[in-house]
Amino acid sequence: MVDSNRWWQSWIDYVIQDLANSTNNGSHHHEHGSNVLRRPGAIDNTDLIDDTASEVSNMEIELHDTLVEGRDYILLPQQVWEKLHGWYVIF
Repeated sequence: MVDSNRWWQSWIDYVIQDLANSTNNGSHHHEHGSNVLRRPGAIDNTDLIDDTASEVSNMEIELHDTLVEGRDYILLPQQVWEKLHGWYVIF
């Protein structure tokens, strides 16, 4: 599955910070400060979708043809995507 690289990087940063905090403090205690990252919001891949192409076809979602894997998006194994989607679903 495809995931916006911007969201993915914010999730990686959050997880690394959480792991560092639990290693340093022995718990998941987060101090209130400007360096503390917030939990990423809902997964939002709308920046990957070509709205003009989707409006024309009216059937399928099309991705921008200028996207580059690793820069604009990453490919995830299906099981990873399903787990992340379950945790960060948009309602």
